[in-house]
Amino acid sequence: MKDNEQAEFVTATPPWSPASQAMEVMARLEALGNPGAVNKMFRDMFLLDGADLEAVEKTAFQRARQENDGSAPEFYFVCVAILSCVQTIRASESEDWNKAWLNAMDAMFWAGFAVGINQMNGAVRDVLKREKSSFARRGAQSAHSENRALKQQAIEWYEANKSTFRSKDAAAAEISQKVVPMKFRTVRDWLGKLP
Repeated sequence: MKDNEQAEFVTATPPWSPASQAMEVMARLEALGNPGAVNKMFRDMFLLDGADLEAVEKTAFQRARQENDGSAPEFYFVCVAILSCVQTIRASESEDWNKAWLNAMDAMFWAGFAVGINQMNGAVRDVLKREKSSFARRGAQSAHSENRALKQQAIEWYEANKSTFRSKDAAAAEISQKVVPMKFRTVRDWLGKLP
């Protein structure tokens, strides 16, 4: 079936038929992110005969078992869903309605897995991103905790002894030499924020 014949076939199908359900599945698969690839896979599979279609499923399954990048299960589910769409269209053309509906249900089933995995992967990416940010934030807090403690110590000492200094500069000079092991500029910045 050529592209224009496919389009005519799809537009001629009633809204609640196996073929229309297969086209709905195709639309959902296209929405996962690469419509050109989904359409190409559909066209390529449509040109194959039954034995070749079985080989497509086996090849997809083998790739899914070999890949470790997280996209392999989604790829397999997409392949099987498209394969089921092709079989739905073929069964509808030959008016084998039982086979057409069974294939349409298979297409919906496998597309559901593909969509679910895709959404789950997105959710996992979001969780990992949040955890990475949280981990970095906790690491920064830990790394700066000593500085915060020194700052608190310097401020408390200044508050207790500020009447003995003519200026915050003089206080910062003494604090940086005798109270905390920090540079004058850092201590002066801390004291500059006080009333």
